Amino acid sequence: MEDTLALADREQWAQSQFAAADLGDRRRTRRLVKLAARMAGNTSGSIPQQTGGGADMKAAYRLFDAEGVTHAAVCQPQFDQTRAAAGGIPMVFLLQDTTVLNFTTHRVCRGLGPMGEGGSLRGLHQRNVLAADPTTRRPLGLMYQRHHLRTDRLQGSHAN
Repeated sequence: MEDTLALADREQWAQSQFAAADLGDRRRTRRLVKLAARMAGNTSGSIPQQTGGGADMKAAYRLFDAEGVTHAAVCQPQFDQTRAAAGGIPMVFLLQDTTVLNFTTHRVCRGLGPMGEGGSLRGLHQRNVLAADPTTRRPLGLMYQRHHLRTDRLQGSHAN
């Protein structure tokens, strides 16, 4: 895990991005910060690979399953920081992308919608908006992120 490309100071980054998250319990927020630092060390790895398995992996899954730990609650501190940083410069580029998250092989996942032609694939669409400083050519952070679930279409329908 340590030989993969990662942030220079993952712990400091995780603290700055997630320490203000309101997850209903301070212990959950501390766990989120610790987990984010670990994940930043292996961004393309699975959760077992990122956590090293064992107790840290189980703690990550318990965190994700806890009431109050929502996508919005985890992301809000970074959205707030990004908006504050963007407000301090004269011009900001907002770069958007929609990504398809394919969970077809994850049979136990619920709440997925059809993807692609024929609807045999299941997943979500994720829209991201990244704020960037055009002068320094550096990202300021994530400004927005939403997940869109397509619904099953009626046979012969061309509407999305």
